[in-house]
Amino acid sequence: MKKRILAVALCLLMMFAATASASNYHLIEDSDTRKLTEEELLEWQYGALGYVLNEIYARHGYHFVSGSAYERYFAAQEWYVEQPEEVKNYDILSGLSPIEKNNERLIKRVRADMLIAGNENPEGRGLQPVVYSSENSSMEFTKMKLEAYRLLKVFSGPSNKYYRGAKGRAQVSPNGPIWVCGYEGNWVLIMYDTNKDVCRVGYIEKKLIDNRKTLVIPELKFEYRKATIRTNSILTDDPKASKNIIDIIRSEREAVYLGSYQYEGKNWAYIETKVGGKMVRGFVAAEQVRVEK
Repeated sequence: MKKRILAVALCLLMMFAATASASNYHLIEDSDTRKLTEEELLEWQYGALGYVLNEIYARHGYHFVSGSAYERYFAAQEWYVEQPEEVKNYDILSGLSPIEKNNERLIKRVRADMLIAGNENPEGRGLQPVVYSSENSSMEFTKMKLEAYRLLKVFSGPSNKYYRGAKGRAQVSPNGPIWVCGYEGNWVLIMYDTNKDVCRVGYIEKKLIDNRKTLVIPELKFEYRKATIRTNSILTDDPKASKNIIDIIRSEREAVYLGSYQYEGKNWAYIETKVGGKMVRGFVAAEQVRVEK
């Protein structure tokens, strides 16, 4: 029976590794404000109930074991903000509300009963992936916790020969929230916040990430199609607010179309071109780009 439960847990983990991406998804939206019932918990798979339980802790910034299935799952949620290291887990758990403590006890009891009965309920509710980008996007970013011992230089393309934002000083702290799209060669494409409502998309060297072997980072699959900019357009590395203007791309400028990205209903084309003699990758409003078939 324990082998069957382990198999279910492994299936959940494999499903997550293949489909996880940043989202604001909760398994039980109100488990912090409503007393759960045994009947509704019995509708879940045994393995998934472990995530339901840890979701209560995650709301408070609980420190999950680095590289564990729970850590990877909740790190992929935008709403999850890990507490600083000096805040210990026992302090976090002591801060649970009476309702949360009641739900914690109930979930643990239901899981124990399922274990004793040998019923992991494989046909029950499981983890359901929710993507950060829309289905019309070819680029998706997953929130991940990176480990590095210094600030990481960020370039607009997969080489230190590419344009570098922030007047040549763009960098990111591995301690801050980072969203990963994928890797190309020895470089990883990321998105990170520079300040409130402003972000930057660029590349960091893969070799500088200490835990790169334990992270599930997909390989980038860009289209590399010839394109032309229809009219004068803003080129940006900030597809959220477009406040980081790299350059104004003049009409009829040729470029290479790499992929698409959508944020809050706005469609972007991710392109490669040149600015001031340097190669650069960035976003242009999708309607401004004519892509050859």
